[in-house]
Amino acid sequence: MSRFSTHRSWFPRISGAPAVCRSLALMGTLAWIGLAWISRAQEPDANLGKPLPKDGEVSAIKGQTVTIELPSDAKTRASVVEFLIRDFPLNGTLGQMISKPEDRTKATITYTPFQDTAATTDTFTYEVRYPGGVWSGKKGKVTIALEASEPKINATVEADFGKVMIGQSEDREIFLTNSGNASYRNQIQLTAPWSLIDPADGLLNLPVGGQRVVKVRFTPQIEGPANLHLAFFRNQGATTQLKGSGYAPFALAANEIELKWEEKSRTRLGTLSLSGISPKLVAASVNVDERLKVSAGGALFLKPDEVSTVQIYLPSEDTQPYEGTLEVAVGSYKMPVRVTAEIAPAYLVVENSPSGDRVLDFGQLKPKGVSQTSFQLHNAGGTPTKVAFTTEAPFSILAAGGRATLSPNEAEAFAVRVTTPDNTVGPYEGTLRIEADSGQSIQITLRAFFLPENVDPNKVGAPGSVAPVFSTGNMPPTGVPNSNVPPSDRPPDPSAAQANQATPEEIQKAIDQMDQLRSPLGFITFPTVERKINPSVPTVVGNGLALVEDGRNHLTISWPAPSVDADTYEMEMRVMRIKDENSPFESVWVPYDDVAYEKDESGR
Repeated sequence: MSRFSTHRSWFPRISGAPAVCRSLALMGTLAWIGLAWISRAQEPDANLGKPLPKDGEVSAIKGQTVTIELPSDAKTRASVVEFLIRDFPLNGTLGQMISKPEDRTKATITYTPFQDTAATTDTFTYEVRYPGGVWSGKKGKVTIALEASEPKINATVEADFGKVMIGQSEDREIFLTNSGNASYRNQIQLTAPWSLIDPADGLLNLPVGGQRVVKVRFTPQIEGPANLHLAFFRNQGATTQLKGSGYAPFALAANEIELKWEEKSRTRLGTLSLSGISPKLVAASVNVDERLKVSAGGALFLKPDEVSTVQIYLPSEDTQPYEGTLEVAVGSYKMPVRVTAEIAPAYLVVENSPSGDRVLDFGQLKPKGVSQTSFQLHNAGGTPTKVAFTTEAPFSILAAGGRATLSPNEAEAFAVRVTTPDNTVGPYEGTLRIEADSGQSIQITLRAFFLPENVDPNKVGAPGSVAPVFSTGNMPPTGVPNSNVPPSDRPPDPSAAQANQATPEEIQKAIDQMDQLRSPLGFITFPTVERKINPSVPTVVGNGLALVEDGRNHLTISWPAPSVDADTYEMEMRVMRIKDENSPFESVWVPYDDVAYEKDESGR
């Protein structure tokens, strides 16, 4: 069996009807037509002998026309041979048959396989004879291998991107060639962590015999290996194995942080620890919400194989419970961390002490003298607390029952009084203890200097003494004038020059005046508008009053029942007020212009 040579060319498809194909075959050459006409008139000459056809194999692409050469075994090359198609193909059509001018023992014929045929082979047969002779009787069989009209893509077998840090990228090139019999056109789409860089639109065009480079990018989003079989076409060798591995730039010591109360800073704080994994220095940021705070503004650099830490905290003024998340980011790699904090415990802070070291100095007191100063106690925590005050004579705390309750973030002023004891002169020191039910304990040092009889205060040194907070036996405190306060209710406001030029006599006179302004509880009360009291209103003996209940905004007191059916009582109150942190405390009557006051006359 011999393999026929083929010549491919593009011809329009010709119907596969046998009649048409047979007529085309019979019209192959003028000699063949003449022979057909003569054969009707006379019988073939058997003495001429018979040439023999040859079997052969050719290949054809579906939908494309191929020229097939039909050979014969004749006596000589000078012989003239006629060809006749006996069996026509089933999966394609035959075209025009032509005798080769330079070798009349051969002929050519075109064959076009059907484009949509599923067959892989096709056949047809032919016979040969000498002009005027008999047909060979033996058929030459032509076997046609049908090939699909498609490209054949050859791609790089593997593209290894190696280890890439999450948030960064690595590119690799893939080399493509088309060794098929048709042009290649395809749209390539990749999903994360892979992306196509070139061509950017993913459209590939390769002509027959063409080649090009495809660039792919690997951008890992999670830790661990990533693999992809990138198939460019269905033929073998058209697939590239993509592989790479992503690694995180850092590792968290914990995915959750609980903020703990720190008494020193009065904050709830915790530590975020990060371990650098990248082989080089990388910049990281810690992103928090409006409540959370982070040291160094949340910016830090992670060194390879080292642990870096930042402090996460809630400001001291934020005392409420917290539950939320923060985010640690290096480039596009982000990791959430859960953050929780319980409500801040009650925490007492002594404020407005003049020396700043929990010391109240009453200054110098003459015999039988009384002085008073104040401090502000602030509950900087998030829970209420009950407070108990204890001290020893000659000092006393002016708080109802020596107890108080402070709500979260509440500040309240408390007065401390000292009375000169008998037979005591010189410096004197005591202690005010503040005990909270939260377990906190505070001590305030109380200092005073008791003068002997008939001694000039200016000639007696009181080492370490400081100006009192509220008032002393020296001069009245000078606050910031309030235009809404009647002139009669304002404290004296001596000029700086007068204060600097005061003589001992003037100082003693001022002390005597202040003593006259003291209330029964020891407050230094400034001159006030005289109250008009109905003389028919009965009075209550001071020791008949009793404190029943005290609260942040109320007091409940009791006194003996009236002697008759009903009595009418009038009550006046003084409260301590402070306008701002730079002003002294003032003791004022209520109602006052900026002190809320309500009466509940639900007598019992």
